[in-house]
Amino acid sequence: MSGNWIAVYSLFVVSSLCAAAEPIGAHNPSVPELEVLERMAGTWEASFGGSDEVIRSTRIWVLDGRFLKHEFAVSNGALRGIIYRGYDQKNARYTLTFLDSQGNVSLLAGHWDAEQKTLRLDAVDSSCPVRRYESSFLDDSTEQWTIQIQGDELTEVSGVAKKIP
Repeated sequence: MSGNWIAVYSLFVVSSLCAAAEPIGAHNPSVPELEVLERMAGTWEASFGGSDEVIRSTRIWVLDGRFLKHEFAVSNGALRGIIYRGYDQKNARYTLTFLDSQGNVSLLAGHWDAEQKTLRLDAVDSSCPVRRYESSFLDDSTEQWTIQIQGDELTEVSGVAKKIP
């Protein structure tokens, strides 16, 4: 399995490094577009397509509520990383920045489709291992995601996360 594949696989086969008791916070009200990401904040249990493993993670607001931070580690601890989701006001687009302990970096940008309740983000250039990230909300507590990973070949993976009250 290539390093890029492991890095992207870990996006969704993760366990939180954040304490569950840590305050989640709220988005910055001066950036109204961040309201879309508010649905992603909190504690989640995720399953990776084809796996019976359930992973718990917590996503919190940081930097004055301008970014939603998600720290993760794969279950065996071989890879750690941080994902930041935000909104670029200058370019009117949502952003996702993925950084990991193997040196992988992916920068994605895209838009929210309110009718489909879907956030679609594409890599900003060809160097990003994560080519596309799509997150759809079936309801207020269910996120279905699909990602495309560019390694030796293009691979698509998916899963479902449930928000924990």
